[in-house]
Amino acid sequence: MENIRNQEDHEAVRNGRKLWADMLDSTSYPSDGDCHALVAHLQFPGIRDRLIADIPGLDESMQDILFAQNRRRTKMVTH
Repeated sequence: MENIRNQEDHEAVRNGRKLWADMLDSTSYPSDGDCHALVAHLQFPGIRDRLIADIPGLDESMQDILFAQNRRRTKMVTH
């Protein structure tokens, strides 16, 4: 977290988004290091909110996502 805290805001968000995108695009399980790095990035609200807004399949503004507003109905998945 200290490494993230010492980065410029735009750099920290960019690095968090790259990590998140790489994990989503991967066909294998993430490494422990990547998981720890993602959890560290999620500790910063600005980065966390951006990553939530980057969830695949959501085509909404970040503000709408944060306030649970969307233009379409979503299906609840149950197992």
